Amino acid sequence: EGVGVAFTLELTNDVQGDVTVAVSFADGTTASGDFTHTTQSFTFAGGAKGTKTVTVPTNDDSFLETDETFTASLALTAGNSEVVVSDTGTGTITDNDVASVTITDATAVEGVGVAFTLELTNDVQGDVTVAVSFADGTTASGDFTHTTQSITFTGGAKGTKTVTVPTNDDTFLETDETFTASLSLTAGNSEVVVSDTGTGTITDNDVASVTISDATAVEGVGVAFTLELTNDVQGDVTVAV
Repeated sequence: EGVGVAFTLELTNDVQGDVTVAVSFADGTTASGDFTHTTQSFTFAGGAKGTKTVTVPTNDDSFLETDETFTASLALTAGNSEVVVSDTGTGTITDNDVASVTITDATAVEGVGVAFTLELTNDVQGDVTVAVSFADGTTASGDFTHTTQSITFTGGAKGTKTVTVPTNDDTFLETDETFTASLSLTAGNSEVVVSDTGTGTITDNDVASVTISDATAVEGVGVAFTLELTNDVQGDVTVAV
C-alpha cells in the first residue's frame, strides 16, 4: 500500500487502425479509500500490437489489515469492434502496517488484585481478542486465581485494557512471590503480535517475630527462657540465643 499497482495491457496482434480501451476498477475486498478508482484510457496507436502499463495509485493507511484485492476490467471505446476485451485483472494491495498487544508488569499486596495493562499498539481491521493465561513462578496454586481471561479490543481500535487477577490474603510470613501472564490471539488478524509477557508480583503483608520471655530460677537450677515464633513463616526459622 502506498505504491501504485501496475497492470500490463497487451494487444496480442496488429489491428487496422487505432485501438482504444478504457480500464475501470471495482472493489473486491478493498473499499473506496484504498486506491484511486478513476477509469483510465489507453490507445494502441495504429493498432500496433504491444504492451501498455496501467498504474493505479494506492493509499498508505496506518492500520493493520489483511491484503486486499480489486478488479480491473476492459471496455473497447474506439477501434475494430472485433478486438476481444473480455479479460480482467486482479490487483492486490499488500499491507505494510504492524500491531501488537503488549502487557505490563504489575504488583499488588496479597489480598488485592494484580492489575496488568494490555495495550493494542495500532488500529487493526476488525475485532482483536486475546486470552491472558497465568503460570506460577514462585507462587503456588492457592496464591492467586489462575483462571484464563479473555479481552476484546472492539473494532480493532488501539488502546488499553486492564486485566485484574485476584490474590489470596493468607496469614503467614513469606517472601514476595511472582507469576507470569502470557498472551495468545484467539480472534482477529493473525498478524497481530502477542509475544509479550508480564510478571505479576504479590507482596506479603504479614509479620512474624521471635520473642523471648524473662525468666527466674534459684541458683543451681536452670533459667528457662521461652522463645515464641508469633506467626507461621514460610520455611525453617533458626535463631541463636
